[in-house]
Amino acid sequence: ERPEEPWFLFALYIDPHDPYLPHEDFWFGPPREEEFHEGSREHLARMDVSNQKYRADRKTIRDLYDGGIAYVDSRLGELFRTLDDEGLADDTVVMITSDHGEGLWDHLEHRAHGQFLYEELVRVPLMVRWPGRSIAHTRVADPVQAFGLFGALADGFDLPVRHQAPSLLSYLDGTAPQEKIFMENVSERAAFRAWVDWPRKLIFNDTTGRGEKYNLERNPGEEIRPRTRRKLPTEFLTAMDSVSAVNAEWRAGVEFVGEMPQPSEEEIEALRALGYIE
Repeated sequence: ERPEEPWFLFALYIDPHDPYLPHEDFWFGPPREEEFHEGSREHLARMDVSNQKYRADRKTIRDLYDGGIAYVDSRLGELFRTLDDEGLADDTVVMITSDHGEGLWDHLEHRAHGQFLYEELVRVPLMVRWPGRSIAHTRVADPVQAFGLFGALADGFDLPVRHQAPSLLSYLDGTAPQEKIFMENVSERAAFRAWVDWPRKLIFNDTTGRGEKYNLERNPGEEIRPRTRRKLPTEFLTAMDSVSAVNAEWRAGVEFVGEMPQPSEEEIEALRALGYIE
């Protein structure tokens, strides 16, 4: 039955994510007759501790990861077909994105996520279908920040929110200027910041005081070469501090107006199980 009131659905597909377990019909590696456990968290923990000992298992992990992507793709297809079948597709905004990628040993023998800011970790899919907007079947080459999705929804639907953050609506209408992208990742071992002014990218390690400079057009895989890591010139660090301050203002400037709906106990437990709240 077609809903009479506006509605919102947040569909969280946890795959592809560890443990990397095979999905039926979505295994792309060589044939295997026996059951295998390379993608289990126990095996991954052994790989993380003894990286070289289990080096031969890396291809299997990548194959499992690819299978997880294909599995989620098939489930998204089911969701979109449901929208079509229920007659909802022509007036429903759809946004697809991800919170991060996985290292899978592309840099510094690192498998997971949560520490570095290389492209395999921070460049994620972003697809938007917004009926009535002027751009259709268009690929936007400029890098954008996922935070702009919040601004787009707030502005596009007149939500009771005040914010200073950028909105991706300007990209959907073809009026957006290219923006500078700022990222940061703080862990117990190190604190990293990154700044992208396409095609330049700077990664700065606050712990060591040294940085990495890349041109993503000439070196999209961020191959670490001689002189890649060095002390960055002062003007680069000043620019990074400036962009960092602007991003902090955006985050601090979000304010909800009116009473917010409260999650149920079941929703709170689900968020706790995923590790999003304590």
